[in-house]
Amino acid sequence: MKPEDHRAFERVVAARNDVMHPRPAPRAIDGSVLPAGLNVAVNLVRHLVLTQPVRPSSVTPEAGALIHDALRQVDTGVDFWQTVLART
Repeated sequence: MKPEDHRAFERVVAARNDVMHPRPAPRAIDGSVLPAGLNVAVNLVRHLVLTQPVRPSSVTPEAGALIHDALRQVDTGVDFWQTVLART
């Protein structure tokens, strides 16, 4: 993973942690950085599960098709948010 991809992914993890583990301090989530990290996460899952799985027999063709479709839906959502956030 490239250093910039790792940083983008870490920002998504940090935002997730801020939401899932509330603290007394107010949240400061910058939504504009999330699409890049989400793209990294989706591409990582796509690679590890569909492109080059450790155990190809563990992903049936049916499951692979469902996962592929789900990842495309996430891609579409990320594209939408990149467009919306670019306007703000």
